[in-house]
Amino acid sequence: MQYLKDEIKSRIISSALNEFYNKGFVDASMRKIAKDANVAIGNVYRYFKSKEDLFYEVVDPAYNSLINIKENNYKSTSDLVVFEAVVDRIMLVFKEYRVQLSILIDKGKGTKYENIKDKLILVTVKEISDYLLPMLKEREVNIKEAFIFNVIAAAFLEGLFIILREYNDEDVIRYLVHELLTISFSDIDKRFV
Repeated sequence: MQYLKDEIKSRIISSALNEFYNKGFVDASMRKIAKDANVAIGNVYRYFKSKEDLFYEVVDPAYNSLINIKENNYKSTSDLVVFEAVVDRIMLVFKEYRVQLSILIDKGKGTKYENIKDKLILVTVKEISDYLLPMLKEREVNIKEAFIFNVIAAAFLEGLFIILREYNDEDVIRYLVHELLTISFSDIDKRFV
């Protein structure tokens, strides 16, 4: 009996993934999700209290994985080593959650993820600051306006989202993400005077 419940829930989630990807949260239809999952609409609501609950079931794993992409060990003497670790983490999340990431980034209007890009920028700003500020302090460089970190983070993330939207080939994505990291952050401490 549990097998059937799991199978029905899986069909609902699969149908919801498709509906949210095609229509976004606001325009997605619970009736269409039920129809495509070949279950009664009432059955959908037995598993999920609302469209929001179903949406979060679909995208939360991608969100959690995305938020946890970070390399906290900045002791490496090589930007390349740090970049490779970040690229590896991005690629793991991308491989597992490509569709969910697309929904999360582009189709979450009307949900708690509506402003996800802003939150990701803040997380990235913290990572950049944690990485860069000790190096700048060592060189006795003072940042006149810390908002520049927001600009750097926003530019990097938008570039990353463009790559993930436009390309399917894993090798090309890996190359482009690595190049983006290199262009964005290689020897970044030396660019501040």
